[in-house]
Amino acid sequence: MWSRVARANKNMCLTIRNTLQRPFKRIKVTCEWFVYAVTKKETLIRPDALSVPAVHGVWEEWSPWSLCSFTCGRGHRTRTRMCAPPQHGGRACDGPETQTKLCNIALCPVDGQWQEWSSWSDCSVTCANGTQQRTRQCSAAAHGGSECRGHWAESRECHNPDCTANGQWNPWGPWSGCSKSCDGGGQRRVRVCQGVAVTGQQCDGNGEEVRKCSDQRCPGTTSRRCSLDHRGMAFWEKPSYARCITNEFRYLQQTVQSHLAKGQRTLAGDGMSKVTKNLLNYTQPRNFYAGDLLSSVEILRNVTETFKRASYEPSSDDVQNFFQIISNLLEEENQEKWEDAQKIYPAAVELMQVIEEFIHIVGLGMKDFHNAYLMTGNLVASIQRLPAVSVMTDINFPMKGRKGMVDWARNSEDKVVIPKGLFVSQSADMEGSPVFILGTVLYKTLGLMLPSPKNLTAVNSKVIAVTIRPEPKATESHLEIELAHLANRCKVGTGRNHLRRLCGVNPTPFSYSGGVEQSINLMLSIVSRVNPP
Repeated sequence: MWSRVARANKNMCLTIRNTLQRPFKRIKVTCEWFVYAVTKKETLIRPDALSVPAVHGVWEEWSPWSLCSFTCGRGHRTRTRMCAPPQHGGRACDGPETQTKLCNIALCPVDGQWQEWSSWSDCSVTCANGTQQRTRQCSAAAHGGSECRGHWAESRECHNPDCTANGQWNPWGPWSGCSKSCDGGGQRRVRVCQGVAVTGQQCDGNGEEVRKCSDQRCPGTTSRRCSLDHRGMAFWEKPSYARCITNEFRYLQQTVQSHLAKGQRTLAGDGMSKVTKNLLNYTQPRNFYAGDLLSSVEILRNVTETFKRASYEPSSDDVQNFFQIISNLLEEENQEKWEDAQKIYPAAVELMQVIEEFIHIVGLGMKDFHNAYLMTGNLVASIQRLPAVSVMTDINFPMKGRKGMVDWARNSEDKVVIPKGLFVSQSADMEGSPVFILGTVLYKTLGLMLPSPKNLTAVNSKVIAVTIRPEPKATESHLEIELAHLANRCKVGTGRNHLRRLCGVNPTPFSYSGGVEQSINLMLSIVSRVNPP
């Protein structure tokens, strides 16, 4: 069938050649204007001469990937592309218009959260007015989150009936250290009668109790020195038991040597794990000798070196046992034994070096962002594995609101603040993303066990130790340390060259803000000057 047109569309660009029946001629259609064969009256063209080829849709180039949808944690990125539309009945573009992929940046910081307040404690006194306390605990922060803000404890007044005039016994004090470490000794404890008015009655019973201790025979060799007093008179000093080692500790030393002789690293590491369990049992009764202290330090040193050589990762039980052994050795009643033992060599100083090395071994076996918190009767330790990019805030130690924190650490005024700049400032100088092992330890009684300096000074505070590996370079960041004096503590020794008394020290808190030197291994404490008697 023929179509009747006046002019062709200007946009149609094709060439058509058709042979038409008489009386028409061959026609040509051009891009600019269509020219047709014409009759006398009209212009005609076949319908199939106006058909146009189909144009299919075509994808353009992908756009760049977008930024991650979250600045921390898991998010996603997207990119898009445009489809040039089809024409003249062509097909649309095949495939997706948008692509998405996951992006995983640093873990999001998790701030500590306060838990519910505990119940109010009993009144501090049984008569008249007193105080009550309650506490709350802070769940541990993670991935560089901040600690809980606010107070972890609060108090209020409590009211009781007026006190009677008669005396009442206070609770018994702790037992003193045994007067002898073997062949029989004695311990004593006392209690105080309070509340006696002028016309009141005294408390019934005795204010002192005595019991026997250290009945076992002394193994090994004892010795004592002959010294001169200030008048030049000779006298015998107390016997030294630094060379006395009980059979249990001696057998454990032999066991350690047998494990060290093993060629297989795994067997040696497993054997040392059993050694720490036995050593924990032996140090719990606390009726050992000064020589047993030296033996324990040597055993712990061998255990640590074996773990290091065997690339052995201590289990959580191994770590807990290790620090509990140290806490047992640092019991205050062992002070005289430490003084006796350190006449041979400074075992307390070596013990700190062993602890530092053990902290590094534990940290190397941890995963990034993980931490271990150890709390015992005589020390609180924190071990953290910190990628430099994850340290968003300053690190406070100890976390006094942490769940399970021991009372002596929670109630102390001692703390250290480790600035975040100490870690971040090093990242530009190291290849890849540097990872630091941070160890911090607060010792309750270590100051009493350290050797007495020859310059008549004495540690009069708790001791805080900080170790970081790898060692950071010198920075402008400052550690902030606050240590409180141990007020009215007395340390008694014998002999001309020993510290005899340290009493009545002014309990003014001590604070320090210092730069970090090339070595970050620090032992921080208050050192007080003591006048000789």
